[in-house]
Amino acid sequence: IVPYQIFKCADGYIAAGSPNNRLFEKFSAALGRPEWPRDPRFETNPERNEHRAEMIHEVESVLANLTIAQAIARLEAYG
Repeated sequence: IVPYQIFKCADGYIAAGSPNNRLFEKFSAALGRPEWPRDPRFETNPERNEHRAEMIHEVESVLANLTIAQAIARLEAYG
């Protein structure tokens, strides 16, 4: 499952993931990247797994600029 791991935020770490395409859409929107699910590299879990390093880099680049509280609030807002 990609993404699914511990990620560094501006002030610590959170565990986050999206185990299916529906949740990946919500995850992407919560992080302000609604285009990710339409990117051919990230459309399905097999593609995300194949492009794991790129996907993780993208997520890390967003979360590194958010505090834990900000990240959790965004994720909770999208369920």
